[in-house]
Amino acid sequence: MKTHDLIFSSRPHASFLNRLLYGKDIAFAPYGEYWRQTRKICVLQLLSTHKVQSYRTVREEETVLMIQKISESCSLKFDLSKMMISFTNDIICRVTLGRKYFGDHESGEMVKKFVYLVGAFNVGDFIPRLSWVNNFNGLEKRVEKNFRELDCFLDGVIEEHVCKKLRKDGSGFGEDGEDFVDVLLGVKESSIGVPFFRDNIKAIVMVISLSFSSYSHICLRYCQFISNGWPVGFPVIINAWAIGRDPVSWEDPEEFRPKRFLNSTIDYKGYDFVLIPFREGRRGCPGTMFAIANVELGLANLLYSFDRSLPVGLTGEKLDMGEIFGVSVHKKDPLVVIATPHLIKTYRSALKTNLNMPPSPTRLPIIGNLHQLGTFPHRNLQNLAKKHGPLMLIHLGQYPTLIISSADTAREIMKTQDHIFSSRPHISFPERLFYGKDIAFAPYGEYWKQARKICVLQLLTAHKVQSYRTVREEETVLMIKKISESCSLKFDLSKVLISFTNDIICRVALGRKYFGDDESGKRMRKMLKEFVSLADIFNIGDFIPRISWVNNFNGLEKRIEKCFKEVDCFLDGVIEEHICKNLRKDGSGFGEDGEDFVDVLLGVEESSIGVPFSRDHIKAIVMDMFEGGTDTVCIAIEWAMTELIRHPHIMKEVQEEIREIMKFKPKVEESDLNKIQHSLQLVIKETLRLHPPISVFIRESLENTKIQGYNIPAKTRVIINAWAIGRDPVSWEDPEEFRPKRFLNSTIDYKGRDFELTPFGAGKRGCPAIMFTIANVELALANLLYQFDWTLPGGLSGEKLDMAETFGVSVHKKDPLVLIATPYLIKT
Repeated sequence: MKTHDLIFSSRPHASFLNRLLYGKDIAFAPYGEYWRQTRKICVLQLLSTHKVQSYRTVREEETVLMIQKISESCSLKFDLSKMMISFTNDIICRVTLGRKYFGDHESGEMVKKFVYLVGAFNVGDFIPRLSWVNNFNGLEKRVEKNFRELDCFLDGVIEEHVCKKLRKDGSGFGEDGEDFVDVLLGVKESSIGVPFFRDNIKAIVMVISLSFSSYSHICLRYCQFISNGWPVGFPVIINAWAIGRDPVSWEDPEEFRPKRFLNSTIDYKGYDFVLIPFREGRRGCPGTMFAIANVELGLANLLYSFDRSLPVGLTGEKLDMGEIFGVSVHKKDPLVVIATPHLIKTYRSALKTNLNMPPSPTRLPIIGNLHQLGTFPHRNLQNLAKKHGPLMLIHLGQYPTLIISSADTAREIMKTQDHIFSSRPHISFPERLFYGKDIAFAPYGEYWKQARKICVLQLLTAHKVQSYRTVREEETVLMIKKISESCSLKFDLSKVLISFTNDIICRVALGRKYFGDDESGKRMRKMLKEFVSLADIFNIGDFIPRISWVNNFNGLEKRIEKCFKEVDCFLDGVIEEHICKNLRKDGSGFGEDGEDFVDVLLGVEESSIGVPFSRDHIKAIVMDMFEGGTDTVCIAIEWAMTELIRHPHIMKEVQEEIREIMKFKPKVEESDLNKIQHSLQLVIKETLRLHPPISVFIRESLENTKIQGYNIPAKTRVIINAWAIGRDPVSWEDPEEFRPKRFLNSTIDYKGRDFELTPFGAGKRGCPAIMFTIANVELALANLLYQFDWTLPGGLSGEKLDMAETFGVSVHKKDPLVLIATPYLIKT
């Protein structure tokens, strides 16, 4: 590998490898001009020091995901070998192909078979006259089938890259910038002096992706080697395993003694022939730096984040060290271990010794205070706060959590120390449903800042919200028309409001309605309802990761996966419609209402914002708008109407004021709202005080800090109980009463500056869609009160109206609001 490196720099022919890798890869190619040129591409363009460093973000993100997965199985035995395969596959996929591909079972099995067949023993490579046996043992058929599957898969990958490149955004196909396929497509279009086609790209991608290597060399010509003559074409096998255990080179070679390398200059980079895990010379592995970067970061985090042990009854001495041989030497049996999170252990120890923590209720082992949340956490947390104070510490499973129940403490969190409490904890179901790329649930970081900036400056500006006026007015007219068709009959107002908000959000976000009354519309409504339900659902694994496995048995994992795939398919269709429309270059946006959210986000995708921005990011942000926008508008109107029915004298006052100003106009338009806003705004504010659409806001601290003199460690979760703050007797007189006039001559507003009233949050994590939400609520509520007189069925009085709630991320009325509407203008 050094003195006679040129002579021993070719490879012998291996038939299965030749077929699976198109006869055009690097690792198994014979020495020649093609091999020299393709290796040069790898060394200078794919795996240079600068390139390896550029993939740092990928490595770090995948390491975090691996640590999170292991944490979910903490204190339970799990298969670390399987985790390592997933970790390395995901990194290599993102770096070589631009995104992950092996999440589904089918793709994983295809790659598993590929790896097996590359390492399979083929008697024909050693005794060519016996190669016919592969026709009978099934190997030929398996190789051919696997080759076709992979070829089809790689064709699809290359087509995705080519289509992306045709849009001329220059950013590479994937979310991580320019990947290997992007680089190789560029090479394909230039001249390197040797043929270079799609098959060459596929072969190079597969051999680098799966890190295949062999130590078998073939002699180019006759030469003298240690006084022996070697005939041309004579195979040479260098046993790196044996060299690493050679007693001539190593003292006690069978012992694991890392300190033997103290004060030693021996390294694995190809200069010391006593240690050659990546080979040396011309045939040395060009991906050494890339491999070591992944190993170092993964191993460092495993050792730092967890204390490890074997399952009960086993000691390290009894660990099975059996091997299986293929292209690589794996452990025969998977490495099954138990991991105990080191940071949580240290955190708990600190809590025990540190007395300067906020007051806490008594907690139970394992579950902490989870049992005290009950069916209505916002109410039960308020009751605990009455006993322990507006700033208290509880333990939800294994996570310490601050509970904030007063305006003063909320101001400390959302204003004074907003920069410290501006992150979000990891919540697994929303992460899956929103691709791990939305805004509402994203942790604080550069992506979140850029994505929020897009929303604030491009999607939800005052000008943009005003531009959607026609949509609001048209949908309000349709809502009034639907209600008029049921006049003097009881009907479900809650259902009408859901349809109203869905249709507005659909037109604004997606360009047209998708939730009609036909079968397709019903399926879409069912899908969205399931999506919202699953985003809100309680997941025990988010609090006690070690028992997250229960979701495999209660059906939640399957429901999540099924819903995700349905929504993903739907959104892919929406985006494709927009792309096709934009390719016509009419400049009008996709839908009937001009440029919608998807149009704007597609424009962002094709520009540079300094962070990855792919289709999945677009889908996540769009679904954020659906999940948040539909609920907030619908809930606000529903609770406002409920409270007004319970207080008919207040409803009458508001209706008289609106009707006096409107003077029999056929409808309230947005231009009329400024005239009638006085009484309407009072009702909206009071409704949002008693019934905030989102009852609790969840945050997480980024660093150690103090709140009101108490020590708060980094990574502490925070729940701000907006529902309790709106009913705090310290801030509000008679807080349980519905009294809109309390806001007369008051400057308190819901826009995030007054912490007694925070229905949309405040600070960095405040809702960016306040103007959009209020515009929809005002117009709809004004028309409902102007157009109709409202009563309960059967002559029931408002005091008997059921006020029961259902809890999720949003607090809905438990039972639909069923009313009778009598048209005011017809009656008059």
